Amino acid sequence: MIKYTLSYQYPNRHFIDFEMLIENIKQEEIEIQLPTWRAGRYQLQYYAKNIQRFSVQNMEGQVIPFQKITKDRWKILVGTHEQIIVKYNYYAQQLDGGGSWLDEEVFYLNFVNCLMYVEGRINEGYEVKILLPSSYQIACGLKYTVGKQVKKEDVLFEEITLHAQSFYQVVDAPLLAAQSLQHQSYQVANSESIFHIWFYGNCEPDWQKLVTDFKAFTQLQVDIFGGFPEPTYHFIFIITPFKFYHGVEHFNSTVIVLGSEEMFKQTYFYNDIVGVASHELFHVWNVVKIRPKELLPYDFTQENYFKTGFVIEGITTFYGDWILARSGVWTREQYFTELKNLLKRHFNNFGRLNLSVADSSFDLWLDGYEKGIPNRKGSIYVEGAVACLILDLEIRKHTDNQRSMDDVMRLMWESFGKKQVGYSAEDYMSIVNQVAGREMKDYFEQCIFGIGDLAQRLNQALQHVGCELFKSYSENLNESHFGFITAQKDNELVIELIAPNSPADCVLSLKDSILEIDNERVIQEGNNKMNELVQEKANISLKIRRMNKIREIQISTDGKLYLPIYEIRLMEKQSEEQAKSLALWI
Repeated sequence: MIKYTLSYQYPNRHFIDFEMLIENIKQEEIEIQLPTWRAGRYQLQYYAKNIQRFSVQNMEGQVIPFQKITKDRWKILVGTHEQIIVKYNYYAQQLDGGGSWLDEEVFYLNFVNCLMYVEGRINEGYEVKILLPSSYQIACGLKYTVGKQVKKEDVLFEEITLHAQSFYQVVDAPLLAAQSLQHQSYQVANSESIFHIWFYGNCEPDWQKLVTDFKAFTQLQVDIFGGFPEPTYHFIFIITPFKFYHGVEHFNSTVIVLGSEEMFKQTYFYNDIVGVASHELFHVWNVVKIRPKELLPYDFTQENYFKTGFVIEGITTFYGDWILARSGVWTREQYFTELKNLLKRHFNNFGRLNLSVADSSFDLWLDGYEKGIPNRKGSIYVEGAVACLILDLEIRKHTDNQRSMDDVMRLMWESFGKKQVGYSAEDYMSIVNQVAGREMKDYFEQCIFGIGDLAQRLNQALQHVGCELFKSYSENLNESHFGFITAQKDNELVIELIAPNSPADCVLSLKDSILEIDNERVIQEGNNKMNELVQEKANISLKIRRMNKIREIQISTDGKLYLPIYEIRLMEKQSEEQAKSLALWI
């Protein structure tokens, strides 16, 4: 067993002290590794950059020599010693779903950021002792015990000991500790599991509505899979004073960071709460348990390339919202509004026409979590969700509504998740074919491994449930006629999107700031005058700032329309069969 002791002196400095006790050493040299990435974020993170001091000693306090051999790996020359202590500190000042944060009010740790393992001993148990103020409540998926109490500068601390079966488990169980945590729990039918909801931050949850809705979407997910795979689950919410949106899945918990707190009572904020929570809960099956073979087990030392991101994130993104509609948390109209937002992100990402969603999954490790260069790649979340929507509707059509994506995911669970066996893209395709009762080769060629436009296929699929894909164009003429979208930043309009081969594409660049249109300021007294100045003009003169240089350019319409807006609507005339199919779908 690897034993850790964590403590801190000055929380305002954000440094946490770590002591790692390694026992039963049989070799003269050992190597210890700090993860370079974390599950749920397929991108190298370089956590070692947050370590300020590092040393090794024997049980008598004598220095043991070591050598750093990679950015986050150390070789320790143990000699004849059977026990050593590794000491280091870690800078915890990253308040998001995958980071760590320490201050005078809260202790929040993602152990994957800062715990190490001994090469060859990653499956050993872990014991982590933390000295925390006795007034703190603890939200964590790991079992823990409370030990001795110590008084430090008139504050009573107590020793908390966390227990994990392996390094994989301890680094997949973040901890949030604070005095001001708010907490409720609930259970659902067909499961003995207990679900916990925790809130940290300046907020007043409507617990009755919250628990009712959480029960509803949890119940449906449990029913789909026939039970819940863990005895407990923790929704850990951190509500920030600044705007933020981030959630991360774990084996029996999720950390969801949302802001800003002043918007907490707004309807859209509540929709974010239930939307992310439903998404992250679905991950308990899809990726935590049902995992691509390339990720089983995780190799924390390097990139783990895989092409099935459309399964782990695309399907989960689709299900997160779909579950809310099916369980009654959202109305059908609310769901269609969310689908409209999804389709906007899909059709406005022209990278989907250059790199397939499967290849975009492989490239997650390159630039999957940033915009990157224009129109290079798709999104496993967005493009994967649209592909899943199409697949569910086509399965329903092919099987006369007898089967759906639920059957695909149940089979994935029974065949791979339950058995903790990794799956390949071919395995997933085989299960889809089995559920659909036919070869779905054309679907995979077009929607997963291809780069074609999916509007026509989506529209055809929607007709099975009496819906259609409705196409319109923005009233903002800069978007529909000239082909560019802006965002107001300070007193300027900054170009954020340009439609390929549009008039804007011939003369404008991303990040250009538009200052004037036809010699009039675009931002006047803080108001955006873009539409008023463009009106129905076919030719306009723009004054822009590019790389701090002022330029004058002319731009003219070409008779075409750009950046269409898609939404799903009910067909005016539905057949009886379509109405029945719609009722079964949502």
